[in-house]
Amino acid sequence: MIDTDGAFIPSSQVIEKDGLEHIKYFDNKIESACPTNTIRRNSQKLQVVKRLYNCHKINEMKYYMLYFSRNLEHALENDDSELTDDQKVNYADDFADKYEKDIPGFIDLINSDSLAVKGSYTETWDYIFKDDNSLKRNSNFHLLFKIYDSLTKTNKA
Repeated sequence: MIDTDGAFIPSSQVIEKDGLEHIKYFDNKIESACPTNTIRRNSQKLQVVKRLYNCHKINEMKYYMLYFSRNLEHALENDDSELTDDQKVNYADDFADKYEKDIPGFIDLINSDSLAVKGSYTETWDYIFKDDNSLKRNSNFHLLFKIYDSLTKTNKA
């Protein structure tokens, strides 16, 4: 699982904004005190992700990479505020508590039209790499169950 961090947007959508302590995310742009560094970070992340997302095997272990766009809180809770590390941990704990005994609710959430990018594994990646989609509320996490099913069927054969 990765967060996209909005890293797949065109460089022209990374805007300089003086006085920011942290990168600020929007649905169609990133504001940064140092756009050059943010663009460099985005480029590096894009290169790494493009190498890994379609790899499917690392040291003979089957592997698939799924994403939350921009980040877990934004994707699952639709919260785009700036959170501290402690707040992120609290969100994750609250989320786990909420869905620990509500698997159908969790499955409904990750398959919802407001979150799930429709299509195959490759199509969901093509989508997130396009335009400013890595800033919008998206995920291909719903594919986890299809991937798991295909892997377990392959291993039984």
